[in-house]
Amino acid sequence: MSSRIVPIPRASQEEYDSRVTEATEAAANLDRARVQAEDLKTQELALELRRNDVRCAESQVQLDKMALAAAQQRLNDTRILAPAAGTITQCSAQRGRFIDGGAASPVLFTVSDLSKLYVVIMVDENLLSRVAVGQSVALSSEAAQQAPLRGAIERISPRGCRNGDKVGFEVRIEILGSEREHLKPEMSCCAELR
Repeated sequence: MSSRIVPIPRASQEEYDSRVTEATEAAANLDRARVQAEDLKTQELALELRRNDVRCAESQVQLDKMALAAAQQRLNDTRILAPAAGTITQCSAQRGRFIDGGAASPVLFTVSDLSKLYVVIMVDENLLSRVAVGQSVALSSEAAQQAPLRGAIERISPRGCRNGDKVGFEVRIEILGSEREHLKPEMSCCAELR
């Protein structure tokens, strides 16, 4: 086998410069392509991080839904029902205070039936013979100065209460008429037996 030497034509300076420019541009294109590839990898990682963020947010939504359901159940458990209809006349409950339900629970509210109002008086044992259920009573109160009040004895306690050396009997008087609207529980009132 014989080898033959082939002369390589010499490039002109212009061609040489053109090739150098092409090589420089190719190197720059290669560098840009590498940077773009790195950017794509970074974007893929960022996208995966965002997907993880979405999964975390979805998990948090589920946890929040469970917390809401638990809070709703606690709210439903805090419903307080009165055994009878009426008006709350005393409140010892405090906002935010936890009350354990059961027989030993404290009294939270006093509910009063204001459709009937009563005056309770103590009658001395010496005067008890002059008192009878159904007897009319004239009442007066500073709260209802302009309106005379009337009532009737509804109940006489069968047992007396000792106060020192005296014994008195509790007598409950129902206040009659529309004038009773001027009175509220625990107001003071004077009674005159007729």
